[in-house]
Amino acid sequence: SIGAVGSMLIYPDGRLQEAGGGVWIDGTAFNYGHRQDPEDRKFNYRREVDYCSASSLLVRKDLFERLGGFDARYAPAYYEDTDLCFGIRSLGFKVMYQPMSRVIHYEGITAGTDINAGFKRYQEINRHQFVEKWKETLRHEHLENDPDNVEIVANRRRGPRILVFDKEMLMPDRDSGSLRMQLILKSLTRRWRPVFIPLYASNAPKYEKLLGKDGIEVVELADYKRLIKEGDVYAVILSRAAVADALLPTIRKLDHSIKIIFDTVDVHFLRLEREYELTGNEEYAEEAMLLKKQETHMARLSDQVWCVTEDDKKVLEREAPGANFEIIPNIHALHGRGKSFAEREGLLFIGNFNHRPNNDAVHFFMKEILPRLKERIPGVKFHLVGSNMSDEVTKYNSEDVVVMGYVPDVAPLFHSCRVFVSPLRYGGGMKGKIGQAISYGLPVVTTAIGAEGMGLRHNHEALIADETENFIEAVCQAYTDAQLWQRLADNGYRHIQDSYTPRVVEEKIRVAIEQLGKRGEKRDKHLETIENQVFSNEVKADSATN
Repeated sequence: SIGAVGSMLIYPDGRLQEAGGGVWIDGTAFNYGHRQDPEDRKFNYRREVDYCSASSLLVRKDLFERLGGFDARYAPAYYEDTDLCFGIRSLGFKVMYQPMSRVIHYEGITAGTDINAGFKRYQEINRHQFVEKWKETLRHEHLENDPDNVEIVANRRRGPRILVFDKEMLMPDRDSGSLRMQLILKSLTRRWRPVFIPLYASNAPKYEKLLGKDGIEVVELADYKRLIKEGDVYAVILSRAAVADALLPTIRKLDHSIKIIFDTVDVHFLRLEREYELTGNEEYAEEAMLLKKQETHMARLSDQVWCVTEDDKKVLEREAPGANFEIIPNIHALHGRGKSFAEREGLLFIGNFNHRPNNDAVHFFMKEILPRLKERIPGVKFHLVGSNMSDEVTKYNSEDVVVMGYVPDVAPLFHSCRVFVSPLRYGGGMKGKIGQAISYGLPVVTTAIGAEGMGLRHNHEALIADETENFIEAVCQAYTDAQLWQRLADNGYRHIQDSYTPRVVEEKIRVAIEQLGKRGEKRDKHLETIENQVFSNEVKADSATN
């Protein structure tokens, strides 16, 4: 659907020259963000625009040829790129501004800056030719030259905003919750205008730019009230109970018509109850009671509650029976399958070690499972990967245990290790790294807790074992039986394809949000103004025709 992509243009002195271009109803064009700060967040997310300057413009070859290239009527210069972008849009394709591509542009070096002399005089001459060619499009789709319309014109996506709040900046290469939310945000861009708002500010420009690349605007927490008061927010997604508890009452007061979605991520009190059952630590029992009260209260106050699994839904539904629940699971794109069984070796575990269930699983594996596995599979290596490892974990590094810590690109490990192990003894929700491993075609050995909510069947998509002896036997079988290994890899891969790919989950998200109602009783004043202006232009055009 994308026909052309343009870069961010920057002056040699560091100021912004263009963050996409807009065109007014009279054919005059403007550079969005001209002479402002290129690091301003509003210029750093991908947007659909009227046009981008040909100073740096990537165009689909088939469309360029279909349009006959640049229109010769604009020779020697000016409006040929604007015209090309209008032509691309007339064929049903989008023109996108992508700030991840940055170009230093010496504006005016070729043609000068005096509109009454040299090539530059053709700017006004060619504007009239442009207006003549595109007069119907301009009258029906474009707005009057007004400072109040700049932000509207700068983004051709006219849909309502959805504000998405989470505890902190998403780091999808470090934890599965961030990866899930990043993919949810990406799905939202197809129908709405998502804005991501971290509750706690963090200096993580790398991760913020990843969101911007996918067309997701990021704003500071201090700006959310302004966005709501502007009147174009249809819904908010509050990720995690603590975030919902902090913001839900205020959002209700600001605008009671906004739909509020509480995204549980996982049911935290269930995880803590299971941790208490395993450890006997009374602190976890007390924390579980507090979180149960908080999560239940947020579920009752919200218009919709997202759970990642049917298991989580049933648990929370017992506490909040009147709430409106939807299942929005983890999202896993399919990846290349990597090496064959015979070419692979080693066991793999990946997890964020800020998450206590992951620490417990690794300590359990190292003490109870690996020593006995080595007796049955001599020389087997265990690759241990993840952020925030404690000294207790890093001390496991040895000839047979490869402690790698944080690894930016885990694909080579998924492609070369033979079996993914996840001996989780407690937890909640859907286990992201298990789904990720299967999405690479890597067979998994895990527990019932690890497989929970994913629809995995023992000996079909994964091997599932809770008892220590059974877990050891399952790992040995998956590691040594090529036929079993291939069956697990194939079946698991198909299971991800059928249930958890972006296309599948995106449809679940669309249905869930649309069930909340089209727009509610209160019309969006901001968008209504736009629609009225466009309608007025259409009436003028029709009158002129008659």
